[in-house]
Amino acid sequence: MSARKTPQHSTLRLQWDRLYRLPFGRAIVSRIVGFAAPYAAGIGARIESLESGRARVSIPDRRKVRNHLKSIHAMAMANLAELTANMAVLYSLPVDMRMIVTDFAIRYEKKARGPLTAVCEAPSLLQPVAGRVELQVAVYNARGERVAVANQTCLLGGVQRKDDAPLGVAA
Repeated sequence: MSARKTPQHSTLRLQWDRLYRLPFGRAIVSRIVGFAAPYAAGIGARIESLESGRARVSIPDRRKVRNHLKSIHAMAMANLAELTANMAVLYSLPVDMRMIVTDFAIRYEKKARGPLTAVCEAPSLLQPVAGRVELQVAVYNARGERVAVANQTCLLGGVQRKDDAPLGVAA
């Protein structure tokens, strides 16, 4: 009887690597992420590319994400930036690690109109280790102009299995 191997990569990475080349593959993964994180579905986020230490996510310009000035709402851009940073981290982490956001800040540089694309490049995630990781996400409009920049801090750590919990402590 063969022993079942535990995957080394996250579920996100396994799904993305299997589906992104297929017709509608990126849309399918984006919908799965939207189901797992409903706020991502609310802004209509679409994952454009994922690789170790890098993510690119976009949102269309539609009424749902606009403010009273007919530009993209500040919180829609913040959600896009956070989602992009999280995708870069989650794609890069091995299955035995997890992350939590501990700090997030965003600076808006100009009014955002039209579709937006957020890019997170984090070379520190190429070999993830437990501890704090600082990420920066730039948000661009369709003309390639930077409209916002976000900084996010995440805490990376190991996943504690139920059988590893100290006595008397529920995991």
